[in-house]
Amino acid sequence: MKNLIRYGVAGALMAGYVTAQAQVPLPSSGNSDLWLFVSDQKAGTTFALDTGMSLSGIAPTTSFAAGNSPNPPTAILSTAIQANFSVAPTAALTAYINAANTAGDALTWAVEGIQFPTTPTGTGYRKPGGIVGITDNPASQAQNTSNLGLSPSLTTWAGGFQQDVAYLAGTYVTGGKAYAFTSGSSTGQVWGAGAGSIAGSTDLYGQGPDTAGIGLGQQMNLYALTGNSGLGQAQSYLLGTNLTLASTGTLSVSPAAVPLPAAVWLFGSGLLGLIGVGRRRAAAA
Repeated sequence: MKNLIRYGVAGALMAGYVTAQAQVPLPSSGNSDLWLFVSDQKAGTTFALDTGMSLSGIAPTTSFAAGNSPNPPTAILSTAIQANFSVAPTAALTAYINAANTAGDALTWAVEGIQFPTTPTGTGYRKPGGIVGITDNPASQAQNTSNLGLSPSLTTWAGGFQQDVAYLAGTYVTGGKAYAFTSGSSTGQVWGAGAGSIAGSTDLYGQGPDTAGIGLGQQMNLYALTGNSGLGQAQSYLLGTNLTLASTGTLSVSPAAVPLPAAVWLFGSGLLGLIGVGRRRAAAA
């Protein structure tokens, strides 16, 4: 099984500031939001914020490649999926960050979102756009992200996140809320940063790519993952290379840089050479 990191090459989904709202849609509704989690390990708390941005808006399902990924990979797809947004901090998030700074506590953060049909093992789930997951990951772990499978990786991630968002739905307030590591469902302490099982908000509840230990101001890659018309396969798209949660609490990302084709670089070097020749001739005259 080989999965691709596919680079969108055109378009921006949204720009300017987004105001975080309390929508809290369940992933199984097929209409979920992107969540921001900020964790204070020393205090044993995690701040959860529904950004109000739908996953379908960040990664439109119509832009995913149809059918299976080429195997082996043969081309970069022009899918026009690139994230471009800035989410202003809420008063509650600002207060959480300030309290940690006052106490001298280090904060870590991650973003996460996933949505899927009610039956996660059905045909609709397996197709591109049938399930959509968004996560951040360091560039050094890009290979780990691209190698995620549809089953069990995305299936397990979806089930764990569904369970935790269902818990949030009954307690969440607009602007975000801090939760103790001991809070959560009956299967475990879902807000801690531990790996494995259904534990940890800063490592995707132990289900998806490991994003633990990311500090404020550190730039991350932003990925979207979806089905690939096969139970064991997934597609992976790079949405941006500079996702950042600033020390002020602003979450932002701009479109990923697309490498220029070799022919463009050759043309550029040739043009510079001609300019040099022209200048020498002018000096000689």
